[in-house]
Amino acid sequence: MAACTKGTSSTGLNEDQDKLKNDIEFLNKEIVNYKTQIDVKEKAITELEMVIEEQNNQQKVLSNAIARQGMIISILNEISESYIPEQYKQAYIKEIQEYNSSYTFIVDFASWERRDDAPNGGEVVNEEEEMAEIEVDKNTFFYVIDSAQLSNRSAEEFMSSWDDEDLYQFFFYDDKVLLITQVLLP
Repeated sequence: MAACTKGTSSTGLNEDQDKLKNDIEFLNKEIVNYKTQIDVKEKAITELEMVIEEQNNQQKVLSNAIARQGMIISILNEISESYIPEQYKQAYIKEIQEYNSSYTFIVDFASWERRDDAPNGGEVVNEEEEMAEIEVDKNTFFYVIDSAQLSNRSAEEFMSSWDDEDLYQFFFYDDKVLLITQVLLP
């Protein structure tokens, strides 16, 4: 009597094992593929987090700069309110002598006076040469006429560009020159 086996034949078992092995290999490849995709996405997330951190740092720097500018404006407003010039005088600059941290301006006082009968609506009045020495600090503000507008100049720029035929206004506070501006004459 021949032996009867219950179940599948050995070829069927081998086929099932081969199919199972193929399925496992396919799943392992899929796992590797998903791991690669996850690594790429994690790298992208890390890069985005770095960009966000850099932008946050830049925003902090900008916020600090804006705060400093606000403080500077506030200080300048306080200074301008407390240092309103007491007086100003107009003069022609005849000579400038430089010292360590200051200048001595030799000036001839004059003034622009409005007159309806004058051809330009006024005239420079300089009845006699009235020379005087004015001490000017290197931190004084200097403004000259540039394209019909007043333009700020450094002390060095002003020293190399002043003209003895131009009229200037000297603004004083507490006998100290705060500001010198060139006068636009018609």
